[in-house]
Amino acid sequence: MVGVVPSRSIDSFKPVWVGWKIQEYTQKTTEIMPDSKSIIMAGYHVWDDMLELAIRKDQGWLYPGYLPLRTLEQAIANFLDVRGYKTAFPRLLSYKRLAQLAGFGNYGKNSLIISREFGPWIRLAAVLTNAEMAPDTPFEDDLCRDCDKCLKAWLLTKLTTANVWSASTSWTRRALDNMSYGLSMSPLSQRTLISCAWSARRLAHMERAPPISIGLAHPLTGKEMKEKHSMRK
Repeated sequence: MVGVVPSRSIDSFKPVWVGWKIQEYTQKTTEIMPDSKSIIMAGYHVWDDMLELAIRKDQGWLYPGYLPLRTLEQAIANFLDVRGYKTAFPRLLSYKRLAQLAGFGNYGKNSLIISREFGPWIRLAAVLTNAEMAPDTPFEDDLCRDCDKCLKAWLLTKLTTANVWSASTSWTRRALDNMSYGLSMSPLSQRTLISCAWSARRLAHMERAPPISIGLAHPLTGKEMKEKHSMRK
C-alpha cells in the first residue's frame, strides 16, 4: 500500500496528544522540515500472528511487525535522496490520519485504520520529503457504519480479563526477568482486532501469503496456516 499526502493537508489538523512511550503532541511537518511538500505513506498487510508479537529482550521490547516498515521507509528515502530531495522519518505525525488522507481506509471505531482489502490488519510507515508529488484521494467512506462488534469485544475482554491479566502480568514480568526472551500478546488489542467484521478479509489473503519458517522443519504456506488457525478455534 502506497499513497501521497500533501504536507499542508496534515498540517491543517490540530496537534493531538500521543501517549504510550511517546508522551508528546504531534508536530506540524514544517517543524520537522521547513520546506516539506509531501508525505509518502506506505503500509503492508499483517498476514500472520507472528507479526503481532511483542518480544522481551533484556530490559526492552522488540516488535517484529515493525521491522518490514523500516525497510520500506529506507527504500523510499534512498530513492528520493539519490535524486537530490530531502527526506525525514516523521515520528510525531499522526500516521492513522495520514493513512486516511492517503486513501488506505477509514478511522474505525476500534481506533484503527480499516482497509477494504485487509481490514484493520495493516502496519504503517511514513517518509516526509520536500519533493512535490501528486496527492492521492482521501478515504471518505464509513466502513463501520452501524457495526459495534469491536466495542462489545473490548468491553467483554476488559471485564473478563482485567483481574486475570493484571495478576498474571506481574507474574509474567518476574518470570521474564530470568529469561533472555519472552513473548506477550495483549488479549484486549487482539480481541478488538479479531472481532472486526472486516477481519475476515485477512484469512482470505492468508492463502496467498508467502511461506514462513520459524523453527519448523518444513515452512507453512498461507493456506496451511489458515487451516491450522481454523483447527485451533
